[in-house]
Amino acid sequence: MKKIEDLFRAEAASPTETARLFNSAVGFRVPEYQRPYDWAHANIERLFCDCLSGFHRLGTRANADAFTFLGTLILVVDKKQEPSFGGTSVAIVDGQQRLTTLTLLGSGLITTM
Repeated sequence: MKKIEDLFRAEAASPTETARLFNSAVGFRVPEYQRPYDWAHANIERLFCDCLSGFHRLGTRANADAFTFLGTLILVVDKKQEPSFGGTSVAIVDGQQRLTTLTLLGSGLITTM
């Protein structure tokens, strides 16, 4: 029987460290077996409030180590690659709803500027 360490390696990473995976040449892919995006307004509002709370703590505390836990992302290096993508493709095994919501929020903020 194989040990879990033989199957995969887990490590904790901040959102910034996650974005910088593979020298920032990383593409996130939602595998076909994942459910479609279906978060309700209440889920989105709670995530948004958690983010705002974390930003507030960072801006008001002398200790910049304050953070908000946004949940776990489980990412697996994917063997499937888009032919036109030169980076590393990573499948989102867990955290798709949160990551998609944060991406949509970020995209919305960028387009309104």
